Amino acid sequence: MSDERVAQILRSDAPLVAIEAAAGCGKTHQGADYARDWSNVSQAGRILILTHTHAACDVFSARTQGVKSKVEITTIDGLIAQIARAYHSSLGIPLDAARWAALQRPDGYDQLAEKVSAYVERHPVIAASLSRQYPTIVCDEHQDCTESRHRLIMAIHRQGTRLRIFADPMQRIYGDRSSNAVTADLDRWANLKSQGATDVLDTPHRWVTQGVGDLGEWVVRARRTLHEGGQIDLTRDRPDEVSVIAASNIAEARRQLRVRDRGPIDAVVNVRDPLMVLAPTNDGGAAMRTFWNRTLPIWEGHQRPALTDLVDSLDDNTDDAHAIGEAVVRFLQSVGVGFADRSHADRFRAEIAENCATAPRGPKPRNLQSLARIICENPNHLGVAGALRALRTLVRENAAGFETVKIDMINEYSEAERLDAFADFDTAHEELARRRTRSRRVPPRKCISTIHKAKGLECDHVMLVVNRVNDLSGTLYSRNRLYVGLSRARRSLTIVVPDVADTAVLKIR
Repeated sequence: MSDERVAQILRSDAPLVAIEAAAGCGKTHQGADYARDWSNVSQAGRILILTHTHAACDVFSARTQGVKSKVEITTIDGLIAQIARAYHSSLGIPLDAARWAALQRPDGYDQLAEKVSAYVERHPVIAASLSRQYPTIVCDEHQDCTESRHRLIMAIHRQGTRLRIFADPMQRIYGDRSSNAVTADLDRWANLKSQGATDVLDTPHRWVTQGVGDLGEWVVRARRTLHEGGQIDLTRDRPDEVSVIAASNIAEARRQLRVRDRGPIDAVVNVRDPLMVLAPTNDGGAAMRTFWNRTLPIWEGHQRPALTDLVDSLDDNTDDAHAIGEAVVRFLQSVGVGFADRSHADRFRAEIAENCATAPRGPKPRNLQSLARIICENPNHLGVAGALRALRTLVRENAAGFETVKIDMINEYSEAERLDAFADFDTAHEELARRRTRSRRVPPRKCISTIHKAKGLECDHVMLVVNRVNDLSGTLYSRNRLYVGLSRARRSLTIVVPDVADTAVLKIR
């Protein structure tokens, strides 16, 4: 069996082992089991597990209980930030390397990875020190590793660290989405396999252990079909665990979802528990949040892009009430709905511009002025937190003019409200991110997420909503994204597709 062969290769003396593993075929089990065995026999150093998402860190953390003193788990970007912090002066960046990367939009972490990898390559003593600290490294989801991140890992490897690398090329959904970039990453993976011992995990354990092996076999076949450039045929040979609902999204706006008959979709949501509803994009997730009248929460994952943008604006514009107010508007429009320009934001901006000099008429203008006044009196992180807290009260109490204002990204909003708990916003942002990383939050039993944020997670029941034809193109990236969505379900999968004959990747009727 492939499981036994892979277990033997991992525990061999081979300096480099590259394992290709489809979703649900035991990659995490093999990696975590190997880490536990290594920890029980090794006398020196720690084993380092590198992932690409904090969700994956959570999974490995849960599966290596009992050997935590010998295991370190972090993201590859977390390791890069640690190195950059130690050598920040030589790299020409501030002490808070992660903060610096966040400010260099849109590719700050890529820039940081290039700086760090190049520096470590020029100074092998750094790689040697890391090799002594981590004599073995397990790399998870290596298909998401960019060229510069890969170079860093190989620099450590050249100093004696053993590498145990797992990848599924069909789950490559991060980074450059162009076909050329995806193809280049595939070529790098093929070259890596040629440099060491290699094998394939191909038993769909995720589904066999749930008693739905047919679902697992179907997902494996779907993966093969997408990999070969074909269409998944939804009209036949589907197991009972896979349901298809044809319901095109007829809404014109990107952040809206509307179908002619929502009954079959609601029936699934009402019955399935636990359930994760997946969308291909952030706009799709926001549309589904409105579709179910906000009864399903959004699983926000680890990243807080709107909060990061807000803190960046504070960094650049402290004491500028107008700029701070504009940053608050962007934040509110990113994490919820209802605070639109014409209905709320324009009046809010005008109040700040006039320093709240005129007594407003009517309850809604008075409420907006009360928020603006907080910013005018404290054009900094203290005022921002105070204004957000006051706005939440208005929303909760259905205050005049705020009946339609809704908060969708509840955790992100709550963290922004806590900015005033710290002396300065840089410390606040760093500490909130640290707490978030260590809290190891899990998704609610029923929730909405994007495919990207669900990567590395699984749920008993999954509804994949891909009912816009544009979400089902035949590009390598689109095929990979579809496969990641299909493979999150443990027991049942419902696919909501456009009401058409077929798309580039699906045969629907």
